[in-house]
Amino acid sequence: MIKRFTFLLSFLVFSFFIFSQNSRTTIELTASVVTVVSYTDKNVIINGKTDLHLTASSNQLVNSIVNLNSDDSWLYVDNCRPQFVLDSLLSKISIKGQAAAYRTNCRVSIYKHGTVVIPQGSAFKPLTVFTGQNFSEDSKSDFPLFTINSSLGTFDNKISSFKLKKGYMATLATSNDGLGYSRVFIADSKDLEVAVLPDLLDNKISFIRIFQWEWVTKKGWAGSDQGQYVPLNVTWRYDWSAGGSTSTAVEYVPIKQKADWPGWGEINGKQYVTHLLGFNEPNRPDQSNMTVSQALAIWPEYMKSGLRLGSPSPSDPFGSNGAWLYEFLDSCKARNYRVDYVAIHAYWAKSPQQWYNDLKWVYNKTGLPIWITEWNNGANWTNETWPTADRSLSEANAAKQLNDIKAILNVLDTASFVERYSIYNWVQDARAMAIGNNITPAGQYYASSKSVMAYNPKYEVIPGFTYRNPSLGISFGVNNVTLNINDPNFENFAGAILEKKTDNGVFTEIANTSDGVTKSFVDSLNNTGVKKVRYRIRSKFSDGNTSAYSNEAGYDVTSGDDVQLGNIAVSNTGWNALNFVKPYSAVPSVILGAATNLNFSSLVTPRCKLVSSSSRVNIQLSPWEYQKITTFSKEDKIPYFIIPAGTHDLGGMKAVAGRNTVGPTWTAITFPTPFESVPVVFANQILPATSFATTVRVRNITKTGFEAKIQKEAAVTSPIFNEQVTYVALTTGQGTVNGNKIIVGKTADNFVSSSYKTINYGETIPDPVFITQMQTCNDDTVTAVLRCTSVTGNSAIIVKQRERSTGNYVQAAETAGWLVTTAIPNFSSGINNQEVPQLRIYPNPVKDRIMITGVSDLESSEAEVFNLSGVKVKSLKIEQKEMDVSDLPKGYYILQIRNRIPAKFVKQ
Repeated sequence: MIKRFTFLLSFLVFSFFIFSQNSRTTIELTASVVTVVSYTDKNVIINGKTDLHLTASSNQLVNSIVNLNSDDSWLYVDNCRPQFVLDSLLSKISIKGQAAAYRTNCRVSIYKHGTVVIPQGSAFKPLTVFTGQNFSEDSKSDFPLFTINSSLGTFDNKISSFKLKKGYMATLATSNDGLGYSRVFIADSKDLEVAVLPDLLDNKISFIRIFQWEWVTKKGWAGSDQGQYVPLNVTWRYDWSAGGSTSTAVEYVPIKQKADWPGWGEINGKQYVTHLLGFNEPNRPDQSNMTVSQALAIWPEYMKSGLRLGSPSPSDPFGSNGAWLYEFLDSCKARNYRVDYVAIHAYWAKSPQQWYNDLKWVYNKTGLPIWITEWNNGANWTNETWPTADRSLSEANAAKQLNDIKAILNVLDTASFVERYSIYNWVQDARAMAIGNNITPAGQYYASSKSVMAYNPKYEVIPGFTYRNPSLGISFGVNNVTLNINDPNFENFAGAILEKKTDNGVFTEIANTSDGVTKSFVDSLNNTGVKKVRYRIRSKFSDGNTSAYSNEAGYDVTSGDDVQLGNIAVSNTGWNALNFVKPYSAVPSVILGAATNLNFSSLVTPRCKLVSSSSRVNIQLSPWEYQKITTFSKEDKIPYFIIPAGTHDLGGMKAVAGRNTVGPTWTAITFPTPFESVPVVFANQILPATSFATTVRVRNITKTGFEAKIQKEAAVTSPIFNEQVTYVALTTGQGTVNGNKIIVGKTADNFVSSSYKTINYGETIPDPVFITQMQTCNDDTVTAVLRCTSVTGNSAIIVKQRERSTGNYVQAAETAGWLVTTAIPNFSSGINNQEVPQLRIYPNPVKDRIMITGVSDLESSEAEVFNLSGVKVKSLKIEQKEMDVSDLPKGYYILQIRNRIPAKFVKQ
């Protein structure tokens, strides 16, 4: 009996199935958009590019089946969520004749408050790229979903057009790590076909990442409790981490909550996500607690993800909190960092009109669609009035919150520039959407509210590109220099124009390239024919334009012989090469004087770094760290005086040059032999060990020695270590250096402090090299240097400048030592005054011809004329004891004839 019953039941089921099959009417839909309530007894076949919408909230397919016959045949269930479709409808759907299998041969995705079934499996390739414009030439489409495609092979920098299927997002970037110029393309409502890529991407793409798109609404949730967000019918959420995942209920959005968490591996490894949020409340110490600079330093890692990026979200977009955000966005724009939408928090107890006005202000300020990632009708720290003062969920408070939420949601859903919002639940019970798993009256309205589609292509922000100026670096070989271009414009760099200037001449072009590869040039090194060489470049861009000029890079060449001296012009905070006109066989003493004060708002200290005794020393004008200065607006000069180690006779003036180890505490240094009177001492670090600014101070100078130590600014906590310091001690008075007068002096005691003081030389010195340093340290805890506000042929004006990292301006007066001599050409006169005749010339000043006496033995000899930069400007023979100089411009010159001490003259 049981067997008979079982057989009968099976027969009836089979018969019903056959009857059902036979009772269905076949409907074919092709190349159209069809909307119906539901189907009964239908076999629906969808062909080609067709969208079928079922609007019923239940019983959509009664004894009916749907076959999606094409990749472009889509089924929309407008009023049921994806989980319902999976549970109740997917078994009635086939994909090209095969049973539908979620995430195998089909997608079941969020579509507003409903669902879309897409007949595309996990192996579907939605992007096809072409090497030619208008979808021509070679093509490639094997880019796996979610994968960072950074090795494009023969397609690297060759893509000129592409096609992206509807339902996908693709991020394209010019650098294979996702940096450079990047742009997000979204095919949300139709296939996206770009026949001609914009210049910023054309033939420049090296990175591709493709994502499945979800058609979420604006309405979201901040939190992770499924018992709350599922009943509230939100379509997306985030939870201040990257630990969640996209489900059939919501699209998940990860956030890089803090600098060190979550990790990039977790974020970049997530599938089925499309967006990434920036740091949470970076303006708050109890949240991500970051400066704008710190956030900017990490932002390239965001771009490497290929996700659509939201800004960091301050606790409020106004006042100082908002200032953080807008500084960040402006800085991103200047650096060509991609930010696709702006994220804010809004705990505003305001009227609907005020909500709209404030949101519109943010949109106008940023130009970006807005995500409100935390918001509510005020918060526990706002001061609005509630019917029940304790802000509990009383009936009256619940009514107020319901009415307020209705009004605010109307603003958020109708303000087209608002892309998403996720309400924050935990700001007192009166404002809650859910308390535990109990939905409040306001929460019930939130759940029933049918929000609109989040993404609106009208508000898509196409990243622009700010072309930035290149920088030029220089490195030295034995006989040449290498110029290296650092161009920050990525693949937009298409070549360079290199120019060179010597001495006081004009820049002339020496190289011109038209490729994006050559960024290095070699030029010969000239330490004998010139005193100053400068290079600069302009970048050429793929759009046909050129950049502004780069910084100037180059080198200076010292004047002199064994004693080399001069003034080096510095317009940057880096190291500047000063080449020796004559190599030293051992480490010399390098002394720097007070810098000029054209960059008067910058407090600086001059430093030197010996590269090689045989080649050069590098000079730096180093700002104190607290100022955060990276550039100077003007060119300041630093005087230098370089002399071999040992004891020297400078035309009757004793000079002792030496080297010693000095650290942050006072170190006693003893001269090799005592002086007959107390000398003037100059000292400088020669191999500074720190990247931050430091200086050397001296005190307790006697006939036998002195004390020295290295100082740093007070706010720098990094330690100072022992370093090599060179010094020069000279007797006061007059002597000669390289055949020119040198004057050494000392001011009165406690002469210079914060007021300007004048030092008179007592004579006129053309083209002076004036070096001054403090001889005392009357405020041991104060780090300070001298600065020259004026240097002329007769006098110099100096001032003491302390660093002010602690905000303290008080400083003691000091005694200063100084020397002055002339920056002369490269004459081989040595240190000691040679026993050779002096040239005598007249008239001086001269207009056309110079008469020369004392040269009877030099008739028809060669004479050379140099300018005060040491550059030879004229060569001629002596004829009848006179020379024609009428063709020289007005200025100071030096006449050099063999076996004669040079003579200076003025051309009028």
